[in-house]
Amino acid sequence: MSYFLTGEHWGYDRRQGRLRRPKVNENAFLVRDEDGKLCHGLGAWEVAYRYSWVDLNDNGIDGGQTSQHTFGLNWYLQRQHAHPGELPEHPAQRHRPVVSGTVHAFGMQAQWYF
Repeated sequence: MSYFLTGEHWGYDRRQGRLRRPKVNENAFLVRDEDGKLCHGLGAWEVAYRYSWVDLNDNGIDGGQTSQHTFGLNWYLQRQHAHPGELPEHPAQRHRPVVSGTVHAFGMQAQWYF
């Protein structure tokens, strides 16, 4: 699930059955005006959360179980004027159970749409 703090939303292409990129209401910028005062635009800010769980134990195969919480903060800098292509796929995540335990991790991803 996700929520745009700045009021945007994800579009949906019914013909192709996929999400469209969000249309940013205000481009992100930071400039000084004629009087030296800073002027700015926020861009679009989105918070996101995902929970996933998988059980790979089956018929005598001990593949293990895993659950994952993912939190995200996304910043879209500007409107997209070109025809949007397909959304990039996330890299496959492979899990190989060695021992049981809890993993605390932090990750970061950057994408540039053009």
